[in-house]
Amino acid sequence: MIFQDKIRIIAYALLNTNPAKLRQVLATIPDGEPMPALYTWDVYIPLHFITMSVERAIHRPEEWQSGYVEKVRETLKLNDEIKHILTDKFSNFSFYDEIPYIDYGQSGAGFIYSDEIEDSIEDVFWVKDKTQLTKLGANQLDIDLYVAACKLQVGEMERLLKLGANPKAKIYNDGEEWETLDRVATEAAFLGTQINSALAHEAAASVGIDDDDGGVTTLISLGLYEMMYAMLKKYCNN
Repeated sequence: MIFQDKIRIIAYALLNTNPAKLRQVLATIPDGEPMPALYTWDVYIPLHFITMSVERAIHRPEEWQSGYVEKVRETLKLNDEIKHILTDKFSNFSFYDEIPYIDYGQSGAGFIYSDEIEDSIEDVFWVKDKTQLTKLGANQLDIDLYVAACKLQVGEMERLLKLGANPKAKIYNDGEEWETLDRVATEAAFLGTQINSALAHEAAASVGIDDDDGGVTTLISLGLYEMMYAMLKKYCNN
């Protein structure tokens, strides 16, 4: 059994893409152990989700500011090295595992914000009359896509996009224009301000205690929104 104090050290090495630190702490752990999980925000987060989230968070290094492109490319290389280390050390996990974003969003702590699955369109948009939503040309598919994004329903988003939902459709809501792509991009940008310096190795992200964790959960959230953004961009008309 690997205790949480050591798990936090491993998480720190993964979060900051530090293979040397990771090898150091793993040297005292027998090979073949099941993938450990970090306990924070009232949920257990398998450690390989951190490595998966690094990859998802910066899968588009060319879109970073010019001074950071090479830095994040190097981070991706280090992350690939870490993937090999984890594969050699631990068992019973896969980098193709699904991260339960919806569960995290609806957990007691809810470190990823999501509207409740059962919420209606009126609840999501905070309106009583949903007929106004199509005033600027958005159709029902476009509205459903926005709702699916709010609820972190990635599979439903992909289904709606394949049916023709427009990520940039203008949804009218009490005098404002809302669109799915903009909402997801805004969430990603906000999360990025909290973790991007660590991803570019300009600062170290911390692994806090209990609900004070500001690194792992932020990274997982950013990975989700970057994944959603990339999906939406594929289906944009321009």
